[in-house]
Amino acid sequence: MAWQRYGPFLYRVRQLFFMVIVLAVAYGLTLLYLTLAGLYPGTGSIRPFGPTERSVQVTVESCHRDGPVSRQGLGYWWTCRISVQQDGGRVEAFVGRSIASPQDIGKTIALREACNGPGRSGCSYGAPVSGLWSLVYGAFRIAGRALGVLLLLTAAVYLFRAIVGVPTYFSLLDRWRRGEGN
Repeated sequence: MAWQRYGPFLYRVRQLFFMVIVLAVAYGLTLLYLTLAGLYPGTGSIRPFGPTERSVQVTVESCHRDGPVSRQGLGYWWTCRISVQQDGGRVEAFVGRSIASPQDIGKTIALREACNGPGRSGCSYGAPVSGLWSLVYGAFRIAGRALGVLLLLTAAVYLFRAIVGVPTYFSLLDRWRRGEGN
């Protein structure tokens, strides 16, 4: 077995190394996930489970460029401040993922609005998309989160094995397996 060949100290270092590799892969896949999710121009509301979308007219006030690595993933993306005309006045918000660009500054454009909060709070804005495109995006979000949880659990197992050591880890694993058979 590997832990006998390396000894207790080097085996723990090896487990920590694997944990760092798994976390690095998780970070890289997160950036890829955010980049691909940024290609979806909609609000992120998936019907019939998400909030209802409605059409709104917004005025693009200013834009700035994010990148090459940002919360929107890899690449350069436009984040624009918009002004939304509502019943009680104007509300300012931000729209990312290059849904609006500097060419739209001062213009009024049509977007979709989905509000999560009471009244018209917690709103997200995006371009109109088909129902099928929304379902594909929803499945992509579920798969991405499941993969993220799996990678984080794998890293946690490596960390646990590094902390307790192999003999204790295998002893706990055997106890768990025996308890499950009853």
